Formats: sequence, structure tokens, C-alpha cells
Amino acid sequence: KRVLERALQLDPTSVEARNNLANLYKKQGELQKAKNEYIKCLSDLSASLRVHNQGLERTTQAAGIPIRPKEELEYQIAQTHNNLALVFIREGNFKSAMQNLQMAERHAPLTCVKKNREKLNKLIQGESGGGVGTENKNG
Repeated sequence: KRVLERALQLDPTSVEARNNLANLYKKQGELQKAKNEYIKCLSDLSASLRVHNQGLERTTQAAGIPIRPKEELEYQIAQTHNNLALVFIREGNFKSAMQNLQMAERHAPLTCVKKNREKLNKLIQGESGGGVGTENKNG
């Protein structure tokens, strides 16, 4: 935990460190902290995606600001929405969980998102045969 917090002190824009810290908070049951970190990840990733969508990659790179490939950003956004959905599920906030899973699907077709949507639908219908929790651990 301290290593990740230190990494964020050194580079507050490190989506990887922030996402890993959020995953750690989620595992430890510190759900509000996890949500806050996932939301910060989404904000940073969405800002980078806007750069692509507005065609500003060259300007940004010329200014010395590294920009990730669009496909990587889409994948990371989907992954982060999926992980945020898992936090909402643990809190019993199925509506917010479903919204995040739908957002994830808009960005990248991850198998874990599809599985979590199916499991969440069963939970909502009261047919759950187990817990929801297919996490995407890459990143």
C-alpha cells in the first residue's frame, strides 16, 4: 500500500498505480477509498481519450506529454468501469453497478464485463447462484 501511495506521490497521473491502489482498497474492504481511486482513474483516462477524439495527439506529444494509444485507453476505461461496478455490487448499489458495466461495454468487449452483467442480472432478479466478482486484474 505504501509503495503504491508513494508511486502516486511521484507520479499522480500513474493510472496503473492508482488502479492497483483501488484494487487493494477494494480487497481490504475500504470501498469508499476504492471508489475514489477508480473515479480518479476514469477522469484521467477520459481526459486522455478526449485528446484522441479531438485530434490533439500531435500537439500533446509535441508539448512533451506522453499519450497512450486510443485502444489501450478504451481497454483501461472498460477495465476500470468493471472494477468500479464490483465495488457498487459489494455495496448493494446494483443500479450504479449496471451503469458502470454498460459504460465498460461501450469502451471494450471484455469477457469479465459480460460475465459480471449476467451475474448482476441474476442478482437483480433474485436468482443468484454465487457472488459477482470477475475482476480484470491487468493494469
